[in-house]
Amino acid sequence: LYPPMLENKNEDYYAGVNGQQYNTCPIDVEKGTEKVYKQYPLFKNVARKGQIGIVNPGDLLFVPSKWWHFVRSIDHFNISVNVWWR
Repeated sequence: LYPPMLENKNEDYYAGVNGQQYNTCPIDVEKGTEKVYKQYPLFKNVARKGQIGIVNPGDLLFVPSKWWHFVRSIDHFNISVNVWWR
């Protein structure tokens, strides 16, 4: 999880670049920091603010509005539900 952009600094997350939607980020956080920083040097401004968690069977993870997140399934069967509302 990464906190929302501060002061609308989309450039730190490279949001909406190369024709992507404004709420998507092209950064592959599993690539390794050296490769990521070389390709996306501004990401250093927010990378240390990221948090890692593991959700176990029966757990629920609430991702607050506008928080950037990445999900990796470590089991062979998973269910994910995403609801956007205003």
